[in-house]
Amino acid sequence: MSNKKKLLIVFCSLFVVLATLTLLTKIQEHIPANASGTVGNTAGNLNQFGLFCEHDGTVYFSNAYDNGRLYSMNLDGSDMKKLGSARVQFINADDNYLYFYQPMTNASNDASGLGYVLSTSGLHRSLHSGKKLKCIARGVFGCVSLMDNDLYIAEAIEGAQTLQTFKLSRDGKEKEQISDFTLNPACCVDGRIYYNGTQNDHNLYYYENGSSSMMLEANMWNPVIVDGYVYFMDLDTNYSLARMNLSGGEKEILYDGRIESFNVNQTYAYFQTVDANSPGLYRVSVAGGEAELVFAGNCGNLNLTSAYLYFTLYNQPTPIYMTPATGSVNVTTFDAARDLAIELMNK
Repeated sequence: MSNKKKLLIVFCSLFVVLATLTLLTKIQEHIPANASGTVGNTAGNLNQFGLFCEHDGTVYFSNAYDNGRLYSMNLDGSDMKKLGSARVQFINADDNYLYFYQPMTNASNDASGLGYVLSTSGLHRSLHSGKKLKCIARGVFGCVSLMDNDLYIAEAIEGAQTLQTFKLSRDGKEKEQISDFTLNPACCVDGRIYYNGTQNDHNLYYYENGSSSMMLEANMWNPVIVDGYVYFMDLDTNYSLARMNLSGGEKEILYDGRIESFNVNQTYAYFQTVDANSPGLYRVSVAGGEAELVFAGNCGNLNLTSAYLYFTLYNQPTPIYMTPATGSVNVTTFDAARDLAIELMNK
């Protein structure tokens, strides 16, 4: 066999190997399409930093007892596992992946400026097991939400006065600006992002297919949609808790005092009151009625799963408290998360 033929065989073999490796890489990087209507987390949770996320019977959460690292568990708290070493917020899930924001951590004393923050914080994707972790976008984000096959991020842009909102493909390769003003992407329902206006009014708007339209005239903040109703902080009544039917109708005041934050499921609206003398975490039936005290004090990080409400005291990451999301109030501390974190730290 001539040298030319040998060289040709070598080149052909190399080509086949490289082509095979390229094909395998593309197969491994392929992200399956989500079903229409897929939403990564609830608006109520994402407005509270998205620290808990329920998907298909599993809860993924940021364990404050372990510096906010990613854990998973069953709805009842069993089969708890640590999935990663990154501090996480704005957790979203679809049938194949988790998406979460890793905020800046361990800043040095001389570190300053947005450039440093950009290099140390970002949006990541992993399997449900926490494996195959990949950073898909660097930046400083005020919210991250998954809807259908795209991620929507409210991002701090250097030199801009407000957060700006972008649509990002799940592989991080395509990015499109959808607003140059604050458009909170937390509330995603049936292919639409619902948000309160921030420029000329605070009416309810929705973003769909590249454009925005007004839905309801109401002076609102942080809309959350559950079962055809939009729940919100009503600016006309000093940030009281209110709701309106999306198809129209009169505004209903569920609690007429000032509130700081809230979250909603199909049964109760949970909210933190603003009261200099006796602040507290309360709940009220979505059908109306008297407010019920859940926990006295200034509480925050109100995150709901179908089984429990999780919360903390204001500016205190631990302890994490929990109470059944429906049924009788029974506040306890989230000891399982604490105990596992301590066990893993001592290994």
